[in-house]
Amino acid sequence: YTSDSPICRAAVHAGKITSTGGEVTVYRSAGMSAYVGSAHNGVTTLSYGSFSGTFTFIGASLPGTTDCPSTGQGTMAIGTSSYCNCPAAASSGSGHVWGTDSYTSDSAICRAAVHAGKIGIAGGKVTVYRETGLASYLGTTRNGVTTMSSGAYSGSIRF
Repeated sequence: YTSDSPICRAAVHAGKITSTGGEVTVYRSAGMSAYVGSAHNGVTTLSYGSFSGTFTFIGASLPGTTDCPSTGQGTMAIGTSSYCNCPAAASSGSGHVWGTDSYTSDSAICRAAVHAGKIGIAGGKVTVYRETGLASYLGTTRNGVTTMSSGAYSGSIRF
């Protein structure tokens, strides 16, 4: 990042903290000849030419900066949670979703998260909770995603 960039927004972009804040370690160095803009974690950076100073972050990224699996089926034990990233393609892409607020564990995680209102179609980070299944799941349309109704299923996910 150019040395005049807002550190906290850059840290969110880099996946070092969430939008609610946190601690980061900043490493400053000589500038670079060019900077390439990108969009990550709800922050879009701009491309820029040569600049006199640069900073980067030292240390690991937040847990869950890996992309979410396509479904919650078989990826987590019942009673556990996982923090992961839904890229835009997965959030607005294809994949079946059964239920409302509680979804069958074979539902497309990122599409279910959009339906639940936890992220938009641009994607984002979610916490997925794996739970025991329900006797039935009601399908609805919310946030541009239509889910289907289902009978009993062995596992559920929610956000």
